[in-house]
Amino acid sequence: MFNAPAIHYQIPETPKTQTAIVTAYTCGFESTGKRFGSKGYCVTASGYKLTPKDSYKIVAADPRYYYFGQRIYLEGIGEVTVEDTGSAIKGRNRFDIFIDNLEEAKRFGVKRIKTR
Repeated sequence: MFNAPAIHYQIPETPKTQTAIVTAYTCGFESTGKRFGSKGYCVTASGYKLTPKDSYKIVAADPRYYYFGQRIYLEGIGEVTVEDTGSAIKGRNRFDIFIDNLEEAKRFGVKRIKTR
């Protein structure tokens, strides 16, 4: 019988706290290319239907690193749920948070936020 040497792989630990780049998006044409009343308006990649109460609670993330329904803590915002993806949302430390109001989303801008 052949005895192969044991191979041990070490999985790198993900830091408990990371800094992410967070931007904001709305359901509107400026963010999604969809207009009110069109098919898929205000519906995320997971099929979740966004409503105004979801502001600051739903994020788009890179599906290579996060799964739909996964909860993430964003410092200063609180717990959010991954329900969407986005063409510009690439990497482990990049999120787009849903904000229902366009002017508020614009004011949000680009932020560096600690996450875990």
